[in-house]
Amino acid sequence: MKILTNGCSFTGGSEVIHDSKTGKLVNNHQTTWVTHLAGQHDIKNIAIGGNSNNKILRTTVEELEHTEYDFVIVQWTAIHRTERFSEYTNDWVNFCNTDGIRTDSQSVDIDKNVNLFGWHTDDFANMDTDNPALKTAINNYDQMAKGLTTDALITKNIQDYRIEFFKNVLTLQHYLERKNIKYLFSSMSFENHCPNMLDAMLFDMKLKLLNLERALLKQMDFEKWSKMPMTRMMDGHFVSQDDGHPNEKGNKLIYNHILKELNKQNG
Repeated sequence: MKILTNGCSFTGGSEVIHDSKTGKLVNNHQTTWVTHLAGQHDIKNIAIGGNSNNKILRTTVEELEHTEYDFVIVQWTAIHRTERFSEYTNDWVNFCNTDGIRTDSQSVDIDKNVNLFGWHTDDFANMDTDNPALKTAINNYDQMAKGLTTDALITKNIQDYRIEFFKNVLTLQHYLERKNIKYLFSSMSFENHCPNMLDAMLFDMKLKLLNLERALLKQMDFEKWSKMPMTRMMDGHFVSQDDGHPNEKGNKLIYNHILKELNKQNG
């Protein structure tokens, strides 16, 4: 079976690698749960460490527009990450939070030098901070990152981020269903595992769900989701105490869960 996989570092590995000749993002060949799955199926893994849900949606759709697949597995990621298009470089810029972000609605004072987001582009040439010709573009990236920091600390609440995430999920769900492609959705953590968000036992209900959020969640086909997020699948088997990524045993445990769900979805 020909399968497309996408996600963040849990699916693509934590290292972001650009080809030395083309400057384009390439597979870093790190071992993840996808490595085990590739032993049984024809897999193309386009996941990149630090990916945002916006980028996961975009790159999945773009790949499916020019290549046919029998099945798609998408691992959704942290909801504060995002992606923006740069008119200066004609390239997408992905922003990943480099620090923890508040989830309450209390305003805080921002140090003007604080920046919670790092960025990368698909083409390394557009990240060259030593290139004078890119000075304006790089400055624009930094300004966008500062704006995102203001959003995360003051402008937006957790509900705003969740609604944006739900829209991404529903857009891809609709797209795959219209193309008649079988799929499985999973997630990095409980923060973005949609099937648990209506369950007070598995979701922090202090972060109130709005009526719109509940309505959007009801449009999702939870039968096409894994029963638990990947952080739960790996059962505490991390690379180290300082790294939340799965180690070899953790990746094998994730693979076992995903394979079971894949077989269920594929009949």
